[in-house]
Amino acid sequence: MLRINPARDGFTLLETLIAVGIFAFAALGLLAALDGAVSAAVMVQRQAAVRGQIESLTARMAVGPFQEGSTNVMINGVEYEQEIAREELRSRDNTILPGYWRLRVVAKWNEGGQEQEWTVSHLEYFP
Repeated sequence: MLRINPARDGFTLLETLIAVGIFAFAALGLLAALDGAVSAAVMVQRQAAVRGQIESLTARMAVGPFQEGSTNVMINGVEYEQEIAREELRSRDNTILPGYWRLRVVAKWNEGGQEQEWTVSHLEYFP
């Protein structure tokens, strides 16, 4: 014969509170992990956009003829400084090689309360 103890028919209030507390603690941990993953994804997406814009600006600058100078442009909260300058290169016998230009793009933005800066620079030959 099966005997049922009427005093133990269900969970006690203490057992229920402990279970709810464990569930809440696990849910908070998952929310913290999700927040970290979302902020990392936003940062990676922003960096990819900055990288693409730097490549685009550098490609536009590389079309000659070149003129020395610099310009600043603000795109989506990122400041891009574009600079074109003559570069004096010397050969092994110390003669000046004319026609070289330094193309430089600097991107500056604020990410997570910190200033970020990327610089891309390369030489172009245009006699």
